[in-house]
Amino acid sequence: MATLLGFLPGAAPSRGLATLRAKQRRLAIQWQNARNQRKEIARITQELETYTDRELSGLGLTRCDIPDVARGRFPG
Repeated sequence: MATLLGFLPGAAPSRGLATLRAKQRRLAIQWQNARNQRKEIARITQELETYTDRELSGLGLTRCDIPDVARGRFPG
């Protein structure tokens, strides 16, 4: 059982549990950041989809540019 928690047999269990908890916290933060990023991408995409082709053209965009713009990968 001890090796499953990431520490050597005979080592203090609290050290292994602390490491495990730290990993869990980092994963939770990464998950939340990814979730927030997906929500922001969806919000930007939804807003740009409401624009007419003429409005998008005025911004120098086409409809096929919307996913790249929402993800921050548009070179313009």
